[in-house]
Amino acid sequence: MHGDSRNRTEPILTSISFTVDNRSTAPPSYDYVIKHPNIVSSENQPPSYESLYDRMRNAHRTIRNTVRNSSINQSDSPKKLSSILISLLIFGFLVILPVLQFAVGITYREDCPANIYIPLWLIIQSIFVIFLVISILFFKYYDCSLMTSVIVVFLISWLIRGSIWIYGSGSEISFNPGSNSYCNPICFNVAFWSVTGIWVIVAFFISSIILAAFCSKNFHSTSQDAV
Repeated sequence: MHGDSRNRTEPILTSISFTVDNRSTAPPSYDYVIKHPNIVSSENQPPSYESLYDRMRNAHRTIRNTVRNSSINQSDSPKKLSSILISLLIFGFLVILPVLQFAVGITYREDCPANIYIPLWLIIQSIFVIFLVISILFFKYYDCSLMTSVIVVFLISWLIRGSIWIYGSGSEISFNPGSNSYCNPICFNVAFWSVTGIWVIVAFFISSIILAAFCSKNFHSTSQDAV
């Protein structure tokens, strides 16, 4: 019995067994296993520490990418909703607003003696915005880049000029038909809120571009640090 306890045969791998000359019942050490003569020549050696670390790192990357992709898929719905809202906003700004401006400017072109340039601004603004829409639509088929650039530059300068006329006359405008500073309230309000809305949209897009550039820079730096 004593001799049998000194010479026990312990299975190390499923296909290999060898004798451990040790009185203790603790399992053999890792170095002992990989250096044993029955294991060195075998193809069923246990994995090294380096290979185990690589497997764990690859598994961690796989889980992280899976979580990131799932979060991206979950965020598709808000992106689609925001794109729809932006499309409706652009459609209203480029189609509905110019038609309204043109109709109001033509209808009340002689009902604003306080500043005759206010209805004129509405008419010319609406015409050039419609030209801009046409140039954008035909840009897919024809090279309208030069015309589009000219229209955009003109609209920017015309917006600044209209802001001077409308905001400069705001304190002097009267909605009393018998006054010398009379301007039809519909004509003035449409011009005033058109200019104000355009400036709000311009400020919104500039802020969005700056915020997107800032967030993109932080995202790339965070991704590089994570890798």
